[in-house]
Amino acid sequence: MPPHVDLVITFRATKKTSLSKQQIREDSRKAEQQYTRLIQTLTKGGLRAVGRRGESLGHLLVFISCPSSYVDSLTKRERHSDFLSGLPIKPLGSEAENISLSPADRIRLIHDYVTSISSDGGLGIVPRSSDWDLVESVMTLHDRAFNDAWIRSWTPRQIASVELAKIRGQFGDSVALYFAFLSSYTKALVFPAALGFVFYFFGIPYSPLYSSLVCIWSVVFVEWWRIRERILSIRFGTEGSFRVEKRRADYKPGFSWWKRDSRIFASIPLLLLFSGILFAMLTGIFVFEAFVTQLYTGPGHQYISFSPTILFVALIPQFLKLWQILAVWLTNWENHAHHSSYDRSVTLKTFALSALVAYLGLGLSAFVYVPFGEGVMQVMQVLLFKGVEAPQGFQGHNATVSAEASVKTLLGLSEGLWDVDKSNAKHKLNPGRLKDQMFAYTVTNQAVNTFVEVGMPFILRALVSFRNGKKSTPVPGTLNEKNGVKKRVVFEDEKEKGGLIEREFLDAVREEVALP
Repeated sequence: MPPHVDLVITFRATKKTSLSKQQIREDSRKAEQQYTRLIQTLTKGGLRAVGRRGESLGHLLVFISCPSSYVDSLTKRERHSDFLSGLPIKPLGSEAENISLSPADRIRLIHDYVTSISSDGGLGIVPRSSDWDLVESVMTLHDRAFNDAWIRSWTPRQIASVELAKIRGQFGDSVALYFAFLSSYTKALVFPAALGFVFYFFGIPYSPLYSSLVCIWSVVFVEWWRIRERILSIRFGTEGSFRVEKRRADYKPGFSWWKRDSRIFASIPLLLLFSGILFAMLTGIFVFEAFVTQLYTGPGHQYISFSPTILFVALIPQFLKLWQILAVWLTNWENHAHHSSYDRSVTLKTFALSALVAYLGLGLSAFVYVPFGEGVMQVMQVLLFKGVEAPQGFQGHNATVSAEASVKTLLGLSEGLWDVDKSNAKHKLNPGRLKDQMFAYTVTNQAVNTFVEVGMPFILRALVSFRNGKKSTPVPGTLNEKNGVKKRVVFEDEKEKGGLIEREFLDAVREEVALP
């Protein structure tokens, strides 16, 4: 039977970059001191801790197990804190009564105890903080038996049903709320799906009635979900849980509320500046794609349509990455006391620019390209190829004609590189652009996001294994092991009393830790 482990701390003793010998010695000394302090902190805190080698060189895994008696004391302390804060609690019986906890509640209690700061009654082991900069993460392991049973229980008839009690007991309140929202949202999408089906076959394009009905449905669903969310929070016993939320390790006490709010308002001008720059970049790429590429008729015109995509890939992700770094810095500067307000602030800053990237193209197509596309195409022709003034020393109509002819020669208009005929502007437009763009946004993006979420982790895992020079480790005693695909070196500290069972357990843990 594999050992019982509540949490796993990943510890990176060495850096991946090449350093000098002096720097390597200093880092080794620092890693040894911090690792020793980590084990001592966990042991003095009433937990059992043992370290093992990780996936690569310098990577250590610290396995944490909490005794049942100490879990009971943590449970009682939390319920006393909830009672004093006015939160609903379950009454406790006698001292000898065994306190039943779900797996999610047990892990949450131990995780909060390990990662909370000392003033909140925790051990203060916060990953990547100033005191624990070599601690990468504090994670829990999957219950593979539960996952296999849960997946097998999904049938075509029960795929839409969500057993919130089992999900909440195994994964916690947040994951249960997430699945509850997905279930409710999926069922609510039946109305707009049926509405779109009817208007697609029997309605007219760009129907105001369809848009009005979709707007009404969205407002009704949002308000209904607010009520549903409140009901679930009361059922889960999490109503008002912000009163007992633990403080962040980077929070600086003695920070007045008005100073924090003034710093939040100070980030608005930067947000507007970056939004304006991003708006200008996206609008320029849109105009170049929708109009300029349609006017070019020279060699390679069938390939010039890829240039806006190249510009988008080369500019927009780098710009968003720069803003993400600045948004994190601004949020740290705001000095939020709790993780909820910190995450909310970062999310708002990130979503503001991500929404522009996601929806600005649709907005320009719907409100500029469709109603005013022909006029904009003619304006682009005028701005690019008209309005040429005669040079000094030339006068009269002949001079203007000569100047325009010379400019056309320079631009290649006389050779047919550009289409400057205004009468062709209407034929250059794509009447199905908005429909194709909406299809790409709703269908293609969903397929790509599903691949990134489901398939990409397996690809990244294979790349990491290939980079580390590893192959699939055969199970001892099987045919693959007898064939000798690859031999595995076992260090002395891994030869534990558990033998084969513990070795298989360590291999499974290393695989989970290596997941992206």
